[in-house]
Parts: sequence; structure tokens; C-alpha cells
Amino acid sequence: MAKRRTKLIKKPKKKWFTAVAPDVFKNKEIGEVTAFMPKNLIGRPIEINLFHLSGSPKDKKKVIKLKINDMRGEKALTKPWKYYLQDSYMPTRSSLHIT
Repeated sequence: MAKRRTKLIKKPKKKWFTAVAPDVFKNKEIGEVTAFMPKNLIGRPIEINLFHLSGSPKDKKKVIKLKINDMRGEKALTKPWKYYLQDSYMPTRSSLHIT
């Protein structure tokens, strides 16, 4: 007996959306993210070095996580979610006994 062929399900192509930082960081473009539909992006976290947002060399060891909370056309608007220091920075500060 011959096997039936299964019908392939075609997925739509993913689209590129621009992620934008909050007003605190002057609405700078963070980068681009992909998704099938804009509503799939809401709640997605984006991790970025704070140096890229502020431009200050002092912020190179600081990391901020932003979460996409709204979509406006092709732009994904974010809000701050988490803030921390890189792991490589912590031992160097503790070895110098600086608190």
C-alpha cells in the first residue's frame, strides 16, 4: 500500500523590526530583531552593554536588559528590566578590597 504524502505547512517569512531604547536613553536604536508577527516580540528581552547607550567609557562593565513592551509600526519600544555588572568586573574590584 502506498504511503500518503503529508502536506507541507508554509510558514510566512520573518520580518525585521527595529528595537528602540526608552526615553531615558534618548530613543536610540539598539538593533534589529526578527519575528513572524509584531505581537510575538512583546515580552522578548534584549541585553545590551550600557556603553552603547550612554557613550561613556565608565559604563563598559555595566549591562542592561530591556524588555519589549509595545510595537509602533516597525519599531519595538522597550523598557528597562534588569541592570547588573559583568561577572569579569566583580573579582577585580573585590581583590582590591574596594566596596
